[in-house]
Amino acid sequence: MATKPCLDDVHMSVRKMKEIFRKYDLDGDGVISQAQLEEILQKICPGLAKKEVDQMFRKIDKNNNGTLEYEEFVNLMFLDPTAKPIGKPPPACTVSSEAAYILFLLWEQTAGRQTRPGPVAKAKLAEAVQPYSRHLQVTKARISNLGEEHEEVRRAQDKVVHRIVSPQVLQKIESSEDEVTQEMFVRMIWPKIRSFDLKYVLGCFRRFFAQEALSRILSSVTQAHKAGQRAEVGMSAGDLRWVFDVLDEDDDGTLSVREMVQLGALEVEDAILLTEHLDKDEEGEISLKELMSLVGGFVGDDFSDSLKGMYASSSMVPKELWQSKSMR
Repeated sequence: MATKPCLDDVHMSVRKMKEIFRKYDLDGDGVISQAQLEEILQKICPGLAKKEVDQMFRKIDKNNNGTLEYEEFVNLMFLDPTAKPIGKPPPACTVSSEAAYILFLLWEQTAGRQTRPGPVAKAKLAEAVQPYSRHLQVTKARISNLGEEHEEVRRAQDKVVHRIVSPQVLQKIESSEDEVTQEMFVRMIWPKIRSFDLKYVLGCFRRFFAQEALSRILSSVTQAHKAGQRAEVGMSAGDLRWVFDVLDEDDDGTLSVREMVQLGALEVEDAILLTEHLDKDEEGEISLKELMSLVGGFVGDDFSDSLKGMYASSSMVPKELWQSKSMR
């Protein structure tokens, strides 16, 4: 039986990506040929047919120039186009991720920049769902500025906005309690939504929040690196932990480039850049401890760093410990 192609041994290592690419980029021009790619894959995945290599090459050679740039090569290694879905696909959701994203953009604009899902005052939401509200105009502007890969979001805009500004939605908001949660708002927009679809949309919200947070983290880290300063983010340890838990899909305690890219949080080159900035152990992944180092006030001691990062807002840490000199 032929060996099943497997790229797992290089999925998680940014260093190995560079080493392999440089080895085969003999003239140092930043590209490798299809023949060189075949040689690489035969060593990594013995038994891979030439037909499969041809298909993979055509799929990832985005600019159709007959060679692979470094970014295209990384896309191949981290996203493995030979992978097949495991198990039965989930039942189709009647609310698309594009529709959920439009709702998220309006929610974020209305609530202010929340790091993770939280309720919004009903007065703010009632103002946002007016047909010509500032919140809605900003949301539409953000959608119009999305790249070509988000064409489906633009197509869904009119239908979703029509639902948002309906008098029934405004009436439900005004008759609600002082605050409205995401679940309540989704039910207002789609009153007959199924339980499965509701969970799907709320799951989309979680991922969108985590993606936005990770983009802000990258921006802060990059700016600090350029200025030669220690990177910090304006987020609490609890918020950072939440972002980490959402993105760490395999629950292995690290964020790989693959996880950051597959959830759409970052582009490949940005995920690699963030990993290079934070990956002090040079393992090709970002650990929870490394991410927690971005919380302001950390010191050098491993024990106090871990304690402060994990339990900064927790009553589990004795007050006298926080007041000790080592934790200041």
